[in-house]
Amino acid sequence: MAGNKHTEEINALLERISRHRARAAKIKEAVDRDIEALKEKYAGDLTSETSHAEAAEKELTTYLKKHKSEVFSSGDRVDLRCGAVLRHVKESVRKAKNITVELLKKLGYGEGVRVEESVNWDAISQWNSDRLTAIGTERKEKEDYSYELKADKAS
Repeated sequence: MAGNKHTEEINALLERISRHRARAAKIKEAVDRDIEALKEKYAGDLTSETSHAEAAEKELTTYLKKHKSEVFSSGDRVDLRCGAVLRHVKESVRKAKNITVELLKKLGYGEGVRVEESVNWDAISQWNSDRLTAIGTERKEKEDYSYELKADKAS
């Protein structure tokens, strides 16, 4: 391509890309350093406060379980000065450890077995044109462009 009329314009664009990518990389490095410094600065306080909040939540749940008949005597929601406490009652099925797919199939309870199916595009991409046409698709060319930068031009 030497001497080609497009050489200078393409080189100028590659140089611009290289320069901007290098500057962006330096900025990202600075941002990452600053973020890590902030994480380190606040990590102790964040961990401590999160831990205290979780402990208080457990304490609240324990208290509500212990005193549920008095606290929720007039309903499943109690509004207070600092917020509200709510009681949710729902039925759930205990997940017994001895239940297996084989057991469900043996008993004829197939609806209790999850079967996940999806289109296997890796296999379809290997098919010939006749098979692709039969399912309403086709093989087509896709054109992409890329570039490579020389390391010594990144400044």
